[in-house]
Amino acid sequence: ILVFVTGRDEIDYICGRLEKLTVNPTYSQHFGQIDVIPLHGELPYSSQQRIFADCPPSVGGKISRKCIIATNVAETSIRIDGVVFVVDSGKVKMSLLLQKNYMNYMMPV
Repeated sequence: ILVFVTGRDEIDYICGRLEKLTVNPTYSQHFGQIDVIPLHGELPYSSQQRIFADCPPSVGGKISRKCIIATNVAETSIRIDGVVFVVDSGKVKMSLLLQKNYMNYMMPV
């Protein structure tokens, strides 16, 4: 599963929520293991390479998945084999100029 979001804050939030979900006993009774992998430019190279690892093995007939949460920069710069589902938030961060003080800032649009 490959999920595109607008920035690191969203990546950290989603990864945290998914990791909490996967340790829930109710979840593990019905579903296989999910390997949650963040991907953004501030990660060290070795952490970024985790996206190319194989999915965790299936256990007890439950399908395991690898879930990569990435910024939309990864959308055009990498190719990941084995991706079956893609979720795109449809938002991007654009640099906008604030006329009051002539400062640029990034805003999701």
